Amino acid sequence: MLLLRLLLLLQVTSGFAQFGQYVTVKTGSNYTASAWFRVSAAASNAAVRLGLQGAFSPYPVWGSAGRTLRVADKWQQLMIGGEG
Repeated sequence: MLLLRLLLLLQVTSGFAQFGQYVTVKTGSNYTASAWFRVSAAASNAAVRLGLQGAFSPYPVWGSAGRTLRVADKWQQLMIGGEG
């Protein structure tokens, strides 16, 4: 079993806000993580990043994805996947 940290980075006025949650994955198993976003006009062209990293130093990256989100009335999904 591996303890990973699911990270969500959101662009704010000057820098990023970071949210994290620890998840346990079974070694050799496939995994998928996702987050949903809806962008308002005030946050037009907001950068977001979703990543999985090791829970302990040196914090190896297990997967990541990012994009710049445009203003939209609909929800947009960002997904990553890989093998534990």
